[in-house]
Amino acid sequence: MLTTQKNTGKTGLTLFAGVTTQNATDVNKDGFSDVPRLRQYLLHPRFFWYLSPQTTLVAGYTGTVEKREGGDMQVLDHSPTDVHRYTEINNNERHSIDLQFTRKELGGGTLSVKGVGSFYHLQNNVETFALLGNQASTYGEVSYHKTSGRHDWVAGINNTGEIYHRAKGDSTLLGNYQYNTTGLFVQDGFRITDQLMAEAGLRTDYHNKFGWYVLPRLAFVYKPVEDLSIRLSGGTGYKSPAVFTAQTQTLGYRYLLPLSAGIRSEKSQGINFDGNYHTSIGQVDMTLNQAFYYTHIKDPILPVLQTGGQGMYLLQNMPYAVNSLGTDTYLRFALDHLELYLGYNHTVSRYNNTARTNIAFAPQDKFASTLAYDIEGKWRFGIENSWIGHQYDDNNQATPNYWFWAAMISRQFGEHVTLVLNGENLFDARQGKNAPLFTGTVTHPEFAALWGPVDGRIMNMSLKVNF
Repeated sequence: MLTTQKNTGKTGLTLFAGVTTQNATDVNKDGFSDVPRLRQYLLHPRFFWYLSPQTTLVAGYTGTVEKREGGDMQVLDHSPTDVHRYTEINNNERHSIDLQFTRKELGGGTLSVKGVGSFYHLQNNVETFALLGNQASTYGEVSYHKTSGRHDWVAGINNTGEIYHRAKGDSTLLGNYQYNTTGLFVQDGFRITDQLMAEAGLRTDYHNKFGWYVLPRLAFVYKPVEDLSIRLSGGTGYKSPAVFTAQTQTLGYRYLLPLSAGIRSEKSQGINFDGNYHTSIGQVDMTLNQAFYYTHIKDPILPVLQTGGQGMYLLQNMPYAVNSLGTDTYLRFALDHLELYLGYNHTVSRYNNTARTNIAFAPQDKFASTLAYDIEGKWRFGIENSWIGHQYDDNNQATPNYWFWAAMISRQFGEHVTLVLNGENLFDARQGKNAPLFTGTVTHPEFAALWGPVDGRIMNMSLKVNF
């Protein structure tokens, strides 16, 4: 890991470069790797031009090359046989360029122009089956922000583009596609009084394949005293159909059919309430955040097994909706060099079908805490834990609850060098302790969906150098 920073007054540069390596291991000793063999290379420079006190231009490049290999340990150890031959290879390469131009004090407001262009190549081989594709994506936005009296205005236009082409040697049935979405948006933050503000926004998108979307939202912020703020907001959203999702990745692209002509976007409505309170109890500084939220999703998209289709799946809109209701609590305490963070989330997400099926692999209860001690300029110590509870698998069966513990020690040497020792999953919580991670044969294994850690205890050390 290497980080550099340089500033000469009117120009600046930051550079981050990293190399990550990881060897495949069979933690539960079933003959298959639980951790892939990994080689990852990252380069991320950013350039800053301060053209005038009011004008700034920022340009950046991010390049990532990643190679992952897993499967039968005998193959990974270079001793395959007719029986021991199963492998999975996932190689990808991404190159992105981003630009951001900011001009302040233009007509009494600020003009922002930003754009991102990205090229992504993916190779995913499962034995002789190959997913090979190239994806180009773009994002551009122009916005203007101005404060006038009690109004705080933002207006703009943006465009999102995505082009996907199957590469030579691709084995999937997926088709090429070209998507383009153009959006117009406007927002007004109106200070009704010194304690009460209303925020109203409207966004209109046009998708070249799935049509128009009109997305209003409204929020009220009330601040009765300096240390307390309360916010109530509601709005709408959508998600256009996509073949590359977490669900389809778990399913495997070998068994996925192209998108049907009649598929529709998911649409959502939501409302949320949150309050923030800050106070001091003696010498202890305390911050409390409490939130409640509800979301309704219409026409959810799920993969459906096709009758007589030789095990093939088609993404389809469901005739029922998804309802998600939850609460989130966050507490922070600080005393001198000591900090304590406590968090609890309770969310119930279910399809409103007859069986009231729970959303798979979405824990209904999560608790987390972090205790940190800092000696400025020298040492930092931290220990954290999390509890994952009431999670359900694809068959709507409850999975075991588990704790996850981690600890960190860092030592800073001067202004430029920091050494970090990190340990994760200290008490070895593992899915493989509860059930086999694969069924079937060694030649044609079928792997279980993951609901918990599989890689056991992890220890790593990093050296960070700033120039």
